[in-house]
Amino acid sequence: MKKLIFPALILLLIACNNAAENNAETDDTLQTEEVAEESSEIQEIRNSFPQLFSFYESRDSSFSPNGFEIAQSDTMNLLPAREINENDLKPYYPYFIYNGDSTKAIDLYSYNIMLTEKGGKTIVEAGGPDTEIAIVDFLNKTRQRIFFAGPSFVIHDGSWLNNETVLLAGGEILEGEKTKPMILKINLSTKSRQYFNYPDTLSVNANTYKDSRIDIQ
Repeated sequence: MKKLIFPALILLLIACNNAAENNAETDDTLQTEEVAEESSEIQEIRNSFPQLFSFYESRDSSFSPNGFEIAQSDTMNLLPAREINENDLKPYYPYFIYNGDSTKAIDLYSYNIMLTEKGGKTIVEAGGPDTEIAIVDFLNKTRQRIFFAGPSFVIHDGSWLNNETVLLAGGEILEGEKTKPMILKINLSTKSRQYFNYPDTLSVNANTYKDSRIDIQ
């Protein structure tokens, strides 16, 4: 019986080593998959806002689109959608960001931007300091808020990943004409929301880009 002890111990050690190697390989595979998933999401973000990111880079050369990091996810509690008044919203149609089949649009401006006609020209004036972003559903003729923030935060731009997924690019406004960028990914079907934060502060006037998109007076 004693002669069998050492071979058995050797087999046990080999089995333990193989199990440890397999676990390590599994951990490495999972980490690689997580990095790949994160990289693909960051790539989606980078491809969605080329003009905005070019603006950031022109103002602060330290900016890199690859710097965004996945921060957190949650589920939104949305207010009920409201029936739209087409006459009120129609002047804003040229500024809407439409999805692929134009059945929905991101409304960045109708809440706090005033449009008036003077001398055959559209005059754009800033309204209140708050920001509301909504989705206009042309099939159901409704408008639903998906984002709201006070004057310390601004949304620069919006984009569609597909007909149900929206990206909003914005940032926290800091003193000294600085901003801390953030991207918000919203799935309209599941009401899920994912945040991507930028780790550094940029020397960028957050309102300049937004104002240039709509030529605010």
